[in-house]
Amino acid sequence: MEIFLLRTVPALSEPVSTESQPSRFRTWLRSPLTLDNQFPLALFHETSEPLAASLLGKGQTRGDLKLVISNTYASNGKHFKNDTEATSVEIGVDYGLLESFEVGAGIAVINEDGGTFDHLIDQWHRFFGMPRGGRNKSPDDEIRLSAIRDDGRVIRIDDGEFGLSNLRLKSKVALMTQDADNSLNFSLAGYITAPTATSRRFGTLAPDLGLQLLAGHDGESYSLHSGVGATLFTDTETKGYEFSAAQFSGFIGGGYQLLPQTLPDLAIVATVTAYSDLIQNIPTFPDHSLYLDAGLRYLLSEKIAVNGFVRENPSPRKGTTDITVILGLTAFL
Repeated sequence: MEIFLLRTVPALSEPVSTESQPSRFRTWLRSPLTLDNQFPLALFHETSEPLAASLLGKGQTRGDLKLVISNTYASNGKHFKNDTEATSVEIGVDYGLLESFEVGAGIAVINEDGGTFDHLIDQWHRFFGMPRGGRNKSPDDEIRLSAIRDDGRVIRIDDGEFGLSNLRLKSKVALMTQDADNSLNFSLAGYITAPTATSRRFGTLAPDLGLQLLAGHDGESYSLHSGVGATLFTDTETKGYEFSAAQFSGFIGGGYQLLPQTLPDLAIVATVTAYSDLIQNIPTFPDHSLYLDAGLRYLLSEKIAVNGFVRENPSPRKGTTDITVILGLTAFL
């Protein structure tokens, strides 16, 4: 879940919202879902996530709490199999250090096992005539990460794991702020990880480094978001898997207040996110992944909002998570 808290009375030094510069509160109501790649092998590292180009005001704090459930079945029948379900609780905080600079941190508690939703998902696909992707040929609620490397070595992981992820330390700086003279927000966001993970399946000892260029526009009842980025994996071999030294990503999306006059506290948000190749030493492993996030965000009060999202792989790939459900709270202080 995500909660939104924001000062209702701006300081005298802060600009008052105008038609060309909506309040930060409404901007964040329509911001994209911040969630990285939940594919089981991607959890070994901290990958990039969609972000809004706009920033918090000086002295403002945003807190995030998310419950994330992801179910994956990806197998080509020969070279690799990824059959897991991960449930995580993610906690994050961001702070406006300056009017044009914010910092933040995030960490997750993760449980990865065989899960409980395999049968339900398979029956859902079967009922609607969707591809079953080999789920009907695999035991329900099994956990299996296995692969045959290009050098012939076999990787096999079939036990569950519970623990902490690496700590993500974040920053964002405004390059251009939307106002009467500028129609866009531009910012630069970066992150580095600290080795807090209790398992190498949830983070490496060496840091991951990410950098994103973000652009967005905020209208009275809508927001548009986009960004491109790169992540450097300084530890490229974990548990026998060889990762790309760099992964590139991009996203585009927006949020819209469906009934801004009669129901201004409800927004629909959708984002498409793409990642470049992840694994190098498994033959036929996909060279990219694509996700669609869609959901609703609703203000419970002047300072708190909840949201519910679903992430799907619109063009199913063997290197993507099948479905992710996210419930969140966001609070602005």
